[in-house]
Amino acid sequence: MTTKLASLLRAVALAVPLALALHLAAAPLATPTPVRTKPEAKAPAIATLPAGAEPFTAVGVTPPAGWIAVALPGPHRVFVRNGDLAKDNTVKAGSFYLLTSAADAPVLAIAEKDDKTTIKDLAGRFTELSLENRSIVGYIPAPVVSQAAPPPPAPVAANPVPPTPETPRDLATTNPSRPVPPALPPADLARQGGATPDGLPQLFQGTLASTRAPLRPRRPYDYELRDTNGNRYAYLDTSRLVAPQQVESYLDRIVVVYGVARAASGSSDLVIVAENIAAR
Repeated sequence: MTTKLASLLRAVALAVPLALALHLAAAPLATPTPVRTKPEAKAPAIATLPAGAEPFTAVGVTPPAGWIAVALPGPHRVFVRNGDLAKDNTVKAGSFYLLTSAADAPVLAIAEKDDKTTIKDLAGRFTELSLENRSIVGYIPAPVVSQAAPPPPAPVAANPVPPTPETPRDLATTNPSRPVPPALPPADLARQGGATPDGLPQLFQGTLASTRAPLRPRRPYDYELRDTNGNRYAYLDTSRLVAPQQVESYLDRIVVVYGVARAASGSSDLVIVAENIAAR
């Protein structure tokens, strides 16, 4: 492994958290799509994204024409050489996270000091780990854009009459079959409020706060996300996090949550089932 490649991988690893924070999402995938270790059709696949998924574009990575660099949130199944483990079973900074336990396995990322890993199994000269708090960069083919002919211009009336603006109240009273457009959430939210379509995970941003307070009935969830005005816009379900106890360290901080939004049972409240969480 050359020094130049190692430097490139370190730059990629530093760029991934920024990609998640900016929540840059590519267009939904039309078919199941393998994510490759390199921008090559025959490169090994890290994972396969389902049809309809919106992969997050990796910032700071410029792939060749015809490819998109995407950031895959953890946890990830990775391998390291046994000699790369310290006495406390943490991975030494600068070591390589590998896709498999083969001698020529592709490098997925470079270990950093604050990485969170869990040992899963031993594989000869290698150790299988779960890399919990890092994202990995992979590559998918860029969609082919068809050059459709532009539609013909609409006919122009001789004496056009400007339409009368409709307010949401007008829409509800004069045309009951036409729904009232919902109000948009604050600008710093990662997505428009509401349940996640098709149960697909997305990114949400807000200030993490506790719902527990003395002399007040306990809320259905212990945490919530608040907007810039300090108002709750969603509860946070932390039951799927690998280390839910770490959530306390993010209280009163702006966080980015990767998860699925749904309506809370028996109420109109929104709850986000978190799969990953990181501070801005």
